[in-house]
Amino acid sequence: KTELEHQLNLAELYALQKQVAPHFIFNVINIISRLISMESYDTAKQMLDSFAKMLRYTLSDIHSHVTLEQELSYVENYISIQKIRFGNRIDFNIFCDPEIKSIQIPFFAIQPLVENSIEHGLLKLASGGKASLTCKRCEKYDEIRLIDNGIGISKDLLENIKHTLKTNKKDIL
Repeated sequence: KTELEHQLNLAELYALQKQVAPHFIFNVINIISRLISMESYDTAKQMLDSFAKMLRYTLSDIHSHVTLEQELSYVENYISIQKIRFGNRIDFNIFCDPEIKSIQIPFFAIQPLVENSIEHGLLKLASGGKASLTCKRCEKYDEIRLIDNGIGISKDLLENIKHTLKTNKKDIL
């Protein structure tokens, strides 16, 4: 049963990646095309380089774990593209303690959180916002913390999520 649930979770992740990717790919290609037509070659090259690195990473085996450093590299490329798209509306900083860069985490574990922070938090603010991703070693655990000043979540929705997580705790584990 546990293996089937694990396989279902992987299938859901794979489906999510396939849903998000085409829209994102279209936007990136469209922006690169516009940059080239405006003769902004350096910016177009920067965006294309970041995009190529992202694609290489997404072709990895989703059944595997990756190092925190690999996942952060993907996130940095994603943020680079978003900063080109949205300019100074996004202020995003990443800090990672060097001693935890080699820890193993699930493939594609951080990027969806960063994407949600930007898409549903920062960009919902008229002037954009700030976010920081901090990875550090604590006394008894390693911590990955994403903080933003986006619009937040309604109390009702947050309570609903907490209730669902509490109720389905066995299913999640």
